[in-house]
Amino acid sequence: MGRASRKEIQSREDSAHHEAGHAVATCRVDLVGGAVTIKPKDGKLGLTLHEGDSITGATDDLQAIIAYAGYAAEKRHNSRADKTGSISDEESAEFYAHGKEEELRKKAEKIVAESWEQIECVAMALLEDEILMWEEWDVIINAVDEGREWRKDLAQIRLLMHHPIPEKEKDR
Repeated sequence: MGRASRKEIQSREDSAHHEAGHAVATCRVDLVGGAVTIKPKDGKLGLTLHEGDSITGATDDLQAIIAYAGYAAEKRHNSRADKTGSISDEESAEFYAHGKEEELRKKAEKIVAESWEQIECVAMALLEDEILMWEEWDVIINAVDEGREWRKDLAQIRLLMHHPIPEKEKDR
């Protein structure tokens, strides 16, 4: 298999930041998520999964904020990010925003700005592993919040979850 092109690498990094934005926003509004992945499937470059069609317990405003946070994080990571991949998020956010699009988009952007370090760490973990379960991305966010080394906390939660530790992390 050949080396990835610069465009493929950028796209993968953009997707990781986009999905990390959704994940961190979910935690920041005190909701529980599901899995987050950057493994391409069905024409999508990434996906943040929740139980059911919507985020359990989330108000419409929170659904919109979480939807907007993906592109906000992607755009912060790459100022030239293309909004094309975020069309379904935009449609979802507009459905839930009920005319408050600008207000809720600004709230999402504020969450992204205030949680940038956490987003970067979740994105880094996604680039390494392609998929994270909620327990994994939650522990990364909490470790960064508390000033701990997130990789150690992630390894510990994986042991508790009986999730294999990737070869790259065994030597750390």
